Parts: sequence; C-alpha cells; structure tokens
Amino acid sequence: MKNKAQLWIVGAAVLLIWSLVAYRFFDLKNPDTPVAPPSTFKAIASSSDIERKPFEYYMNYSEPFALNQKSKLNSENTGIKKNKPVVKKKIPKKIIWPEIIYIGTMASPTKGEAKSYFVEIDGKTETLINQDSIGTLKVLNLTTDSVWFEKEKEKKAFYIE
Repeated sequence: MKNKAQLWIVGAAVLLIWSLVAYRFFDLKNPDTPVAPPSTFKAIASSSDIERKPFEYYMNYSEPFALNQKSKLNSENTGIKKNKPVVKKKIPKKIIWPEIIYIGTMASPTKGEAKSYFVEIDGKTETLINQDSIGTLKVLNLTTDSVWFEKEKEKKAFYIE
C-alpha cells in the first residue's frame, strides 16, 4: 500500500508542475500588459533644413588602373624605387668526357697511305683517322703528338703519354 501512496503523490506533483509550465507558456502568448511602451518618432531635422553642397572631384593624380597610360610616374619624383630587370646567367652545361688515353701512331712505309692513330677510350682501344667519330666524340685533328676531339661543341686535346 505504501508504494501506491507514493505513486499518487509523485503523479500529483508531476501534474502540478506541467500545469504551471502550460500556464506560463500560454500566459506569455497573450499578455494583458504591454512589455515595452510604444516608441515615438521624432525628426531631428527636416530635408529642407539640410544645406546641400555639390560634390567636388579632385583628379590631379594619375589613374592607377589605366591600361594605356601616356605619362608614367618618374621614380625620382615619387620616391619609388624601380626594380632592376633580372638577368639570368647562363650556366654552361658540364660535359662529362670519357677517359681518353692517346697511345700513338702507326705509319705505312708506302707514301700516300693514311696514318693510323691509336686511342684508348674507357679501356677500349680504337683506331682513328681524320674526320672520324666514335659515339658522341668527333675527331677534329690528328697529329703525331696530340688528338683533338669535340663533344657537344666543346673541344679538348689529348696528348701522347
């Protein structure tokens, strides 16, 4: 029985609280008294009292957004420093030469026959004549004491050891 009495008391308290919430909600919807007094409008000045002045344009400066501007600003007069144009330095491409050793020449005792020149390129022995080429190397000049090669427009001489 004791549990039923507590249940009736809790139920009555819940009903009372919800009825107060509903009363406050509906009482705010339709208040009897105004919350704030109505505002009144008071003109500060009429439009006839205001003195109107024409707007003046001060256009004694150059247009900053003009595309075809005839007169450019002089940096000496304005105090603006001009940047110097950037000049890119051409860095020559480093050419990697193979290991070349000039060994010597061999000539035929018969006149009129071309001499043979022996060169070791990266450990491989090659026989050369004038205007010959090996891979990217082009033979420019062959003498008894030196051999001139050209690789990618760079010339280099190799002397007999």
